[in-house]
Amino acid sequence: MLSPARQPGSPDSRCTPVLLTAICDPTATLSVQCRTCTVLDMATAEAEAALADWKRRIDSANAERDGLIRAAYEAGVNIRRISQLSGVSRTTVYKVLGLDQDHDPPV
Repeated sequence: MLSPARQPGSPDSRCTPVLLTAICDPTATLSVQCRTCTVLDMATAEAEAALADWKRRIDSANAERDGLIRAAYEAGVNIRRISQLSGVSRTTVYKVLGLDQDHDPPV
């Protein structure tokens, strides 16, 4: 339920969009389901800003993940085990390490 102090179209800082739906109209408002409120109507610019912020957070998390993968490999952890522990596919681990998939023998 929307709090009485908030009006649709004016998200508070606690809102984190998790689902975006819109009709194929660039001027339409987007219906957004948030973790802290039921429904929030966002203008297109607000939705784009939310997606850009999400992309920055994902890029930051991926950079941290890649560093941990490299450190584990350099410490002697094999690729299969890195994949199991991180939940990242072996293909992605190979890409992060810049290796061919034939480089590390199966364990």
